[in-house]
Amino acid sequence: MNKWIKIAGGVVVVLIGVIVAGVAILGSMDFNQYKGLIAEQAKEATGRDLTIAGDLNLEISLNPAIAVDGVTFSNAEWGSKPDMVKVDRFAAEVSLIPLLSGQVVINRLLVEGVDLLAETNKDGVGNWEFKPGEKAAPSESGGGATLPAVDKVVMRNIKVTYKDGVTGDEKRIALDELTAAAGSIDAPVKIDAKGSLNEKIFEIAGTLGSVAQMTSADGVYPVDVTASALGVKTTYKGSLGTPGGKLSVDGQLSVAVASLKKTLTEAAEIAPQAKDVPPIGADKIELSSKVKFDGTNASLSGMSLQAGKTDVAGSAQASLGKTPNVEVALTSNLIDLDELLPKSEKSEEKPAEKPADGRVFPNDPLPLDGLKAVNAKVSFDGKKVVVQGNHIDDVSVRLTLKNGNLQVDPFSAVVAGTKVAGNVGLNGGVSVPTLVAKLNAAGLDYGELMRQRGITDIASGKLHAAVDVKGAGGS
Repeated sequence: MNKWIKIAGGVVVVLIGVIVAGVAILGSMDFNQYKGLIAEQAKEATGRDLTIAGDLNLEISLNPAIAVDGVTFSNAEWGSKPDMVKVDRFAAEVSLIPLLSGQVVINRLLVEGVDLLAETNKDGVGNWEFKPGEKAAPSESGGGATLPAVDKVVMRNIKVTYKDGVTGDEKRIALDELTAAAGSIDAPVKIDAKGSLNEKIFEIAGTLGSVAQMTSADGVYPVDVTASALGVKTTYKGSLGTPGGKLSVDGQLSVAVASLKKTLTEAAEIAPQAKDVPPIGADKIELSSKVKFDGTNASLSGMSLQAGKTDVAGSAQASLGKTPNVEVALTSNLIDLDELLPKSEKSEEKPAEKPADGRVFPNDPLPLDGLKAVNAKVSFDGKKVVVQGNHIDDVSVRLTLKNGNLQVDPFSAVVAGTKVAGNVGLNGGVSVPTLVAKLNAAGLDYGELMRQRGITDIASGKLHAAVDVKGAGGS
């Protein structure tokens, strides 16, 4: 027994000696001598120049660390600047013990001072596209690579510029600091980021699922994130992923817009199209809803929308396919269309041109094919709707659309104290479209309607009406 103990002890001493000698040899090596080889390999793989201006350092310990400073990667020949990427510092610290079992654990990954230029030329070719034959050959190594576990990622002073050579558009993203931390590959990832898009500040903070969950076969992971940008605060708590290659969303979403006017003004500086969005009187907007999407079916449930004075609650669901199916059920205490709808700018309207064939009404075909684009079922119950100064109470509408057949049945509302009810049917699914409309109003006080619009001393009285219309044709 003593003999075997002595042999084992000798083996341990030899192993320790080998390790110490290896550490000493590695610690005395100058890794800067490999900078030329690294640059040569990069040139062979991409056709571009990689330059390491600073030192390439390796620190040997139980947590080996590597650091490199002053890295640049050249741009395409036609690029607007000589360099595509500049990196001030890159550093990584790895745990040595887990390597013995084949697991790569990165304790800390630091990327600092990055200036990245992504651009296209006038033909739409990106500077990230390499010439044929200059791309690196695909790896032929067999087996799946072991996924490294990263405990903490820190990125500071990151600048990304995108220039569109076709349109001349330019976007600038600056990431002041991003921290992503997880205790292990199976632990949740905490993120905290602050930066700007075209000098407009944004912030993102929250928790994502673990790296193992985000890279698993089903690809679904928990999310609890809050993002703020352009005066809009968005919070999402639930799950997110791409199982089977399809986007999957299931969680609670809330969006708060402090000032829509200010948000659109700032957004127009990033996306000029936002200038075309007409302003509305409802400046403060809040939306909350349960959101689900599985790549085919989408739904909003428990939805609550507050836009100025207007409030809407309810649910909506849609099934995508060749002919989408949509179902919507909404309720409201007040919808103020005078506040919501953009103010119209009065302009002189050109008189309608008379049809060349002498008809009173043109013979142009009605665009009824659009009725076949979707099947829908919509219900709405509102206590009050304000439109052009008129107050319409107890509005109730039931609408169905199937195979081009549109039916609004029933429709009812209280206008100036009088109930107005009816139904409308427009069938565009048959060879000759048909229209049926009925409306009944008994004792409608049209004088009160005028007064609600601020028009007085013009007319007063009550109107009794019964409308029954039927027709057929495609024009």
